[in-house]
Amino acid sequence: MHGSTTAQRQFNVWATARHEYSHQFGAPDRYPDPNNLHTNDVMEDHYNFPNLWCTQSGYNDWGKVNANRAKYD
Repeated sequence: MHGSTTAQRQFNVWATARHEYSHQFGAPDRYPDPNNLHTNDVMEDHYNFPNLWCTQSGYNDWGKVNANRAKYD
């Protein structure tokens, strides 16, 4: 998945790190939804949405990350 340029490789590592750190704060993996019920975010497609956590009712990945932030304070 690494790109051919240094900048692309750095971006890929950064985006993957955001996804993996989100797991530590309680966000689960999301897989592409054929019915498009889940908002695309870092947990579903971290290369195209590295700065977005879903806040949609029933999924709310940002709420999970935010609620668990005190674990590491």
